[in-house]
Parts: sequence; structure tokens; C-alpha cells
Amino acid sequence: MGLRKIVVPRYYRAGGLSWVWVMSTSGTERAWVLVDLERYAEALAECRRLLIVEPEHQDALRLAGYCALRLKNLPLAEEFANKLVAAHPTNAYGYSLKGDIENHRTSKGAEKFYREALRHAPEDSYYYRQLARFLDRWHREREAIAVAEQGLAHDAENMETLHLLSRLHRLHGDSAKAEAYGRRALAADPERASAHFEAGLRKLARGEPEWATEDFRRSLSLDPTDKAVRKLLTTTTFENEIRLMPFNRRVWLVLGGAYVVLMIVRALFVGLHSDALDLVLALLSVLVTGVTGLMIVLYMASVWRRLRRRARKDKF
Repeated sequence: MGLRKIVVPRYYRAGGLSWVWVMSTSGTERAWVLVDLERYAEALAECRRLLIVEPEHQDALRLAGYCALRLKNLPLAEEFANKLVAAHPTNAYGYSLKGDIENHRTSKGAEKFYREALRHAPEDSYYYRQLARFLDRWHREREAIAVAEQGLAHDAENMETLHLLSRLHRLHGDSAKAEAYGRRALAADPERASAHFEAGLRKLARGEPEWATEDFRRSLSLDPTDKAVRKLLTTTTFENEIRLMPFNRRVWLVLGGAYVVLMIVRALFVGLHSDALDLVLALLSVLVTGVTGLMIVLYMASVWRRLRRRARKDKF
């Protein structure tokens, strides 16, 4: 049971809601939209108003617990979770919420709640993902992957589960499976920013920063508010610029080759005394040393300029 996304474009008024709509809709509908806008304190207040009238309202208890958790008020979230479980003991989300609370406390006790949620909703891939993330957090990678794959068996094209499996396989060294699941996740929802972000991370892991940059840009275009993607995009672009700067590998190979040739010539003619040869070798040595020194200075100057430009441009 993932939290639903409601598309309500006509209700947005410069970040607010239409008062006509607010007055004409139910409390839970208003709370859902406020959650969609990430206005958790207002959504929580809406749920509390509804719970005064109907203390065991299932959706209101569920949403109130979720909002309290997002606001990092763990005691309040636990209070709503306990009420939800007591009033609706077969509601899987109540147990999952208790697991999330324990997870925030970095407690291994969260596992029993996630498994209890799965017992009540064995076909819902959401609870498989929650348990898989918990297991991965405690370095139980094989179990995490197995649980996520069980969830995928119940919902073969679920983008979130595919995305999670791609991430788990990437983190634990199976690049082929990571790529396969990642491609399926992109096919399932090509407009999901996280799928493009994960694709970029896979390309970074393969040593392809120039291609990863394109995926990060696509992810940022779909979700411009994601500061983590913006920061990683800046870093990757910078590293890629440095890697593709002038004076790159070819030039260094030419210089290295010139040094090797110079050393071979010196070794071959070490016993031969010739003023002309000594002069040629001395000139070659000065030339190679001078060019190398100049290239190092120019390279470091370019790095410094890019660092300063990046520091000025990407403060957030």
C-alpha cells in the first residue's frame, strides 16, 4: 500500500488550495492532497479534526501516523500506529508503520512488524519492499534481494520494486541484473526521476561519467527540487570535464614515450662522446621537461578555475 498520488491541478493556487474545493471535499481527501503537497503539519491537523468526530477512522489514523513520522515526531506516530492496530488489527499498514518507527530508532525490532504486515497483506509488494530495505540496511543482502523478488512475483511490472532490485544488485556487485531490472523500471515508468537517477548511478559504476551525466540531467528535469541529484550532477560534470580536458591521455602518452626514447638513447650511447649528440640530448631533455612542467601548471590552473566556478554556481 503505497501512499497514493492525487492529480488535482485546479486545486493549486500558487502553492495553496482552492477554498471552494476545500469546503466541498471530505477531510481525508484534503489530507491526501496536503500530503501530496508535502504539507504534513496541515495534513496532520486535518486528520486530527476528523478523528475528533470519528476516533477509529481507518484512513485518518493511517495518514496521521504517516504525517507524524514525516515530521519526525516518533512518539506521536507510535500513538497513531497503536490506535490503528487496536481498532483495525487486520490493517497491514499499522504494523508497517510500527516497523518504520522502529527503523527510525535504528532498532532490529522493526523486522517483526514488517513480517506481520506481510502476514496480513501477502500480495502487496509495498510491504515486501519495506522488509527488503530493512534487511539491506542490516547487511542481509541476499535475504533483501530474495524478499524483493517475492514482491515482484506478486506485481511483475511494479516500478518501485524493479527500481529497488536494480539498486540492490548494483550495490552488491551484480551489474548485469542491476541493468536488467533498471531497464524494466524505466520501461514501466519512463517519467519517474528516480529511474533515470539509478540509471546514471549504474553508468558511474561502469566508469562512464559522460553518459551518467545525461541520466542525471533527465532526472533533474523531471524533479527539479532534488538537491542530491543536482549536487551529484555537478560533481559528475566537473569530473568529466577534467577527464576530457586538453592535455589528456594522448598527450601524456606522447610525453611518456619521448622520455622513454630519451632514456634509451642515453643508455645506448652512454660510452660514446660526441659534442653534437650531447647537445641534442640536452635539448631534448630540456624540451620534454619544460613542456611537461608547462602542461602540469596549465592543468592545475584549469582545475582551480573549475573548482572556483563550481563553488560560485552551485551553492544550495
